[in-house]
Parts: sequence; C-alpha cells; structure tokens
Amino acid sequence: MTDTIKNVAIAGAAGNLGKIILQDLLETKKFNITILTRKASASTPDGVLVKETDYSSKSQLTTALQGQDAVIDATFARDTFTSSNLIEAAVEARVGRFILSEYGNDLDNPNFAALPILQSKVANYELMKKKAQESGITWTAVASGPFLDAYLQTGFLGILLKDKKVTLFNDGKNVFPSTPMAIVGHAAAAVLLHLDETENRRVYISAVCKSQVELLNLAKEALGSDGWEVESRDIEPAYKQALADVKAGKVDMMVFGTLMQYAMSNPEYSRPWRKNDNELLGVNQLSDVELKDMMRGMVSEK
Repeated sequence: MTDTIKNVAIAGAAGNLGKIILQDLLETKKFNITILTRKASASTPDGVLVKETDYSSKSQLTTALQGQDAVIDATFARDTFTSSNLIEAAVEARVGRFILSEYGNDLDNPNFAALPILQSKVANYELMKKKAQESGITWTAVASGPFLDAYLQTGFLGILLKDKKVTLFNDGKNVFPSTPMAIVGHAAAAVLLHLDETENRRVYISAVCKSQVELLNLAKEALGSDGWEVESRDIEPAYKQALADVKAGKVDMMVFGTLMQYAMSNPEYSRPWRKNDNELLGVNQLSDVELKDMMRGMVSEK
C-alpha cells in the first residue's frame, strides 16, 4: 500500500461522470492516469494510458491494475460483477485507495440502503469494508444526493422545465441534498488530494439543499411564472408498485425513478447532511442566481 498517490486508474472514464473525473484529474497535473476500458477509443486525451480489459475477469483486471496507487470506479454497470471484480483485483494488485461507485447514495442510511435496487451496491460496500480490514487497502465513497442537473433533464425530479409541468411528490416540501454532476466529479477527484481526511469513510457533499417546491419557485423566477401545470402525487402507491415490479424481476428506469422519488420525498431517506465535506473537497453551495442560470441554460439547449 502507499501513503501517496501518483498512478491512478479510472474505470468508466467514457461515461458522463467518468469524463468529468478524468478531466479534473488531468487539470491537477499531479497524476499518471490509466483508463480501463473494454474497447479503446481514438479520442483519448494526450498523456493518458489506455488498457483494454475484461471486467468479468478478475485476473485480467489484476494485471491491468499492477502498479496503480488508486482506482476510481466510475462505472454504472447493471451487472453484479464489474464493481466487485474491480475491488478484488485492486486488493490483489496492492492498490492503496479505492473510490467506490456509489456517487449520490448514502448507504450508511439504513433506510436508503434497504431499497431493493441498491442491493448490489450494498454488497460491494460490505465487500470493500471487509477487504480493507483484511488487506489494508483504503477506500472512500462520495455521497452527493441526486445529480441535480441530470434529474432535472430527465424529469426524475418531477420538474419538466421545458414543458413547465411539475409533479410534486406528496407536498413537495421535503428538503434534500443534491449536486450537479460536474461538482460530484470534481469532489471525487479531490479525494485523492486529501487522503488522510477521506480514509475509509463516506464523504458528504451538497451544492444545493432545497425542496421540490423551492426549486419550482426558482424555476418560475427563471422562466416566467405563467403557464405552469402543477399537480401533487401521493408517492406511496407508486412506491409499492415499484417494489412489486422489482420482486417480479421488472427493473427499468421508471422503477428506478419511482424509488428515487420516494426517497427524495421522505426525510427518513433524504435530508440535509448533518455534516458535510464541502470545504475539504472544494465544493461551494450554488446560489439562487446560479441555479436559475442553470435552469435557463437547460431550457435553451436543443
């Protein structure tokens, strides 16, 4: 194991979050970066090493991770083996720090961790802690709340900016933490600059702490108050149906969205962090002006 980080491997660097983490690491000019990929891309940034590997093969991953000081898992694979194989290969390759693919989630909240769609992440979290005790590898997880920009763009937040249509989950007044994806990526990269402070724990960040109603009011200020269609929805029946769908083997983005919406509406699942690591990881709270600018930008995008 190592007390300093020089060589960093990223899995999932071609994804939306992985691209951001890669760029933030490059901008520090402090790391030698290796991308793990199933198939090499022609658009790899200068100075970045690419290693093709099979995520289903622990032996291939172990070989690919030889000499690495840290691994950042930015994959969002739906399979049950990608992240667990990365963890076990990192242990075998004597990697010093592993950043888990848990961005957004607080799996130390037992209510949140009980959601059925998160059970593979819970299993990987338990595996990571077990391996840390056995081998000495260290780890960090980043809890950010929902990716605010992605949830607004997809409608998961219940606010369709372009259509001016809103579905409030219950009364829409539960305050929850959220963070735009670019800031999450920055924080994940910043973990490697603060090894001691982030060792073997979940770090908590949030750029925004607002309810649906508060975000709606900002949207009205940003886009004009006329023409909005607002309805309230009792999320409990939809939540029970989503649980039944998961039990029946039906897991799709709609089921995922419903379970996340239920969590956002319930303070037992989602509430402002008791203590955050914003200052440590260079995360600033977004002002109302910045939020309104972000919303206007989303509406103007084609």
